[in-house]
Amino acid sequence: MKTSTIIIILLSLIAFILLLSTLQTLKEVDLLKDTNDKLVLETNAQSNKIDQLQNKNAELITSLAVLEDNFIELNDSYQRLSKLYSLVTVEVDDTLDKIDTYKKELEESMAWFKDNSDISTVDDGKRIKDYLYDLCLKTTFDECYIKTACIFFINYRKFDYVYKNDTETTGQEDQLLSLRDFEENGGGDCEDYSLFFKAQYNYLLDYCQERNYKIYIEAFVHDITGDKYYVEYNHNWFYPHAKEVMLNKTYPVVVCGVMSDTEGVGHCTIAYTESKINDVNDISKLDGAPMVEPQTGEYTGIIDSDIFLLEEGDSYSTYDYFINLVITDTDTLWYSQYDKKWISYEYFEKKLIDQEHRLISIE
Repeated sequence: MKTSTIIIILLSLIAFILLLSTLQTLKEVDLLKDTNDKLVLETNAQSNKIDQLQNKNAELITSLAVLEDNFIELNDSYQRLSKLYSLVTVEVDDTLDKIDTYKKELEESMAWFKDNSDISTVDDGKRIKDYLYDLCLKTTFDECYIKTACIFFINYRKFDYVYKNDTETTGQEDQLLSLRDFEENGGGDCEDYSLFFKAQYNYLLDYCQERNYKIYIEAFVHDITGDKYYVEYNHNWFYPHAKEVMLNKTYPVVVCGVMSDTEGVGHCTIAYTESKINDVNDISKLDGAPMVEPQTGEYTGIIDSDIFLLEEGDSYSTYDYFINLVITDTDTLWYSQYDKKWISYEYFEKKLIDQEHRLISIE
């Protein structure tokens, strides 16, 4: 083979190889362009994300600054409230101590009325009960008869208990005497006399109820047309021109209020109800209750007919004659001009207990 031919073949091979190489290079260049385009897109995407993250970061930095300011304010408030809480806690503890003291005082007050509903607590209790049993009580097979006038008769004739105002007995005004004080002082004013009378009557009532006797209460009224009215069952002492009045209710309470035209002077007497008055919710039991004057045993009228029981919303000017205070065997109930409703020691005790629970929940 000729040299020229060989050269031509070699050159052709070289040219072919170069062509192949060029084609390969072009292909790689295309791949690189595709890769570059992808990288550009990804870079742009990452750049957008970076921008978004930077914006978010800026927002978070702003929020953090706001939160730091809020934290400072809240911390300041917390410090102030902590100091205030410490002060309030001390005040609450002090108030709870006072409530506990008031509760004990109220309990003692309520216990006082219970103690002073029993005539046995006085030194002459046995003699008084003997006289009551012998002179004021008459029993049959299953019945009890009680004379209210006889209770006064015993007090006045057998023990010389008479009306005495508070300045005579205690040197103070409106001081309620215990049964013992009434006994020692030889009497008391109208509320003291009523309390003592109620305790005496309670003895007779208990005696009859323990035996399940049917009970009849006998009072009296002065009446020019009446004959003799014997005040005790031995029939030795009597009122001329008087007659009996049978009461239709049994349980005694002391009621006080304005009962006459004597301006500014109140009075207490005994009212009889069909069942016991235990709290302010029972006050309506006094509607239609007959009344007896404990300083004579005389029937004086009916509540809500001759004298009126104040009701919720009333004022003292609603009636000319009204009852605004009731003393039971366990409590005192009075009509509040401020609240315009009946309240009692028990009412305040419940209010104190409620306040105590609320204060304890604060601690």
